[in-house]
Amino acid sequence: MWKNLRRRGFLGLKFRRQHEVGRYIVDFFCEELKLAIELDGASHFEPAVIELDAKRTRVLQQFGITVIRIENEEFLVNGGLVMERIRDIVVQLSRDPHPPLDAAPSPAGRGERPEPGFT
Repeated sequence: MWKNLRRRGFLGLKFRRQHEVGRYIVDFFCEELKLAIELDGASHFEPAVIELDAKRTRVLQQFGITVIRIENEEFLVNGGLVMERIRDIVVQLSRDPHPPLDAAPSPAGRGERPEPGFT
């Protein structure tokens, strides 16, 4: 995924890898669009992690961030289709000043660090 996003290689947008948002670290982040892209492995589909992920999504949404959640396996098998789906969401975000904040469910727990005043 990083190979596609780095050096403004995806629609001319600047993405950062492992970007800190409050007490969370998101896999890929575009400041201009307030867009986080997360790649999820199998552990993100365990019941306890799913619950933490939902909390994380709510927190990121409070910052106006749209979260796109991609399964690792899906990207490995259908990388081109995944990038097309991301492109469609980017186009929507670029046109709509009030887009839906949750493009896909987002997990919590990965990269979480306590930080006073951030809930």
